[in-house]
Amino acid sequence: MHTNNFSILIQHNGRWDSAGNYVDYNIEGVMYDPTTKYEGLLTTISSQLGVDTTIYHLELRYFVSGPSPPMKIHNDTGVQVYLDQKKCNSDFFSKYPLCVTCVDKAMESIEYQTNVQTTRQHNMGSNILCLTNMEPISECYIEESQGTEIISNPQHYLVAEDQVYINKQTISEVMKRYAFLREFCFVAKRSSPTCYYLKCATENCSWVFKSSCLNNSKLFKVRKFYDTHSCPLKDRIQSKRQSTSGVLGAMLVEKYVDLKTVYTPTDIQADMLRIHGISLTYMQAWRALDASIRGWEYCRPVVVVDGTHLKSTYEGTVLIASTLDPGGHILPLAYGIVDSENDDSWLWFFENFKNAFSERKDMCFVSDRNKSI
Repeated sequence: MHTNNFSILIQHNGRWDSAGNYVDYNIEGVMYDPTTKYEGLLTTISSQLGVDTTIYHLELRYFVSGPSPPMKIHNDTGVQVYLDQKKCNSDFFSKYPLCVTCVDKAMESIEYQTNVQTTRQHNMGSNILCLTNMEPISECYIEESQGTEIISNPQHYLVAEDQVYINKQTISEVMKRYAFLREFCFVAKRSSPTCYYLKCATENCSWVFKSSCLNNSKLFKVRKFYDTHSCPLKDRIQSKRQSTSGVLGAMLVEKYVDLKTVYTPTDIQADMLRIHGISLTYMQAWRALDASIRGWEYCRPVVVVDGTHLKSTYEGTVLIASTLDPGGHILPLAYGIVDSENDDSWLWFFENFKNAFSERKDMCFVSDRNKSI
């Protein structure tokens, strides 16, 4: 350990109230090497909190003396100013804790595109935002959820009261992953098309999560969330964690963005034990791999197909099919090695693709218009 490391108190998983205070947070501590600067601080905190930085980025703020608003750290200079403040205070550890907020990169992109679209229409003489492919929403829903983002990412990290999710399936996946990363187990006290009510698996624990649909729509809102456990830590650790194949599969999808990646069930076993302390059998790891492949079910029914020549000893052509996942990342679906792009090769490829993935409503293929397709 470096002798010049800084110990920093972190407040996370909280929320900013209307008065500008950070409330309902959890506390962690990290050791930070100042020579790694801003990027090193982000890496240290994300590693400690188990945040996937490919999906979220961290916003770091801290309060200074007086009634001023919190200061935001966003570069190396901001880190240096923060460390200088801590050096000047005798209560080195507890003074100036960092308030950490996880921001969904995909939702930021959606909000930016929405703002651009609204601005364009305003310049054209209209301040109306046009939404396509959405079911009609009642006026009472609009009044209740106005100004609230609708969460559609099943790997959303932060959970808080008054959040709105696009459907029950998404909120269910978020809570399974939430429990998995925090090493505890919950039970569903009530689960129906209109309600999703969870309790800690340890009897008489204070942890509780309640959500329900908004005005008979598919949207779900978090009505109550008390994220403090009153049960002993040993009971939570000894309980069986929510390491289902679906949860693990969602965490593995990013591993297969590159077609050259070789990630076997044995690799999955090793990573889950090293990163999360979960021991999997080979069959459990294989099911997790299968679940990641089934991610196609949650993507738009648009498949891009193409072929490219191989320059190896045996030559030939590789045919590829891929799509975009909900986060906008490329998700490879299938590939096959054939002699060339001809009628028989593409027929064989599409027949096997259909057997593996079946057909979906409004499904379409994008290609370079090869004469054999």
